[in-house]
Amino acid sequence: MIHNKKIRLLMGLVAIALICFLPTLAMAQALPPDNPDAPIDGGLSLLLAAGVGYGVKKVRDNRKKGRVDSDSK
Repeated sequence: MIHNKKIRLLMGLVAIALICFLPTLAMAQALPPDNPDAPIDGGLSLLLAAGVGYGVKKVRDNRKKGRVDSDSK
């Protein structure tokens, strides 16, 4: 019974802490007035590099598969 009270007290304190600190985490940040555009270079270049790498892998796999098929004939 004492153990149950401690758990309820701890859960209550955690709930109060979340209620107090959640609004500070949810506040939006405004963009600086000098540069209203959002930068897309970092993520876009990573996606482009991943696409090129995937394409190179597919080409190599298809060439390797073609060699195996032609060798078995």
